[in-house]
Amino acid sequence: MMRDSVTRKDKIRQLASANIRFETQKKEQENRLLTAEVRLQDTLLHVYSIAGVCALLLVFFYSRLDGDAPPQSAAPVAARGAGT
Repeated sequence: MMRDSVTRKDKIRQLASANIRFETQKKEQENRLLTAEVRLQDTLLHVYSIAGVCALLLVFFYSRLDGDAPPQSAAPVAARGAGT
């Protein structure tokens, strides 16, 4: 009888220990997953930021190049304004 009680307590401790290990591993896995997700979001933020800056630079330089060309639509506008 006494031996059964000790064996039962031992089994309960073993089960509790196994449950703690399982829960700990589960939490560690969740932490690894969340860390990877944060890294991915951080990387995407950097990529989008760089792409946005490149797009702004392209627009800026394109508008500068367009500004160097002689205005082609200015003559018809001036002619319309003079005829009125």
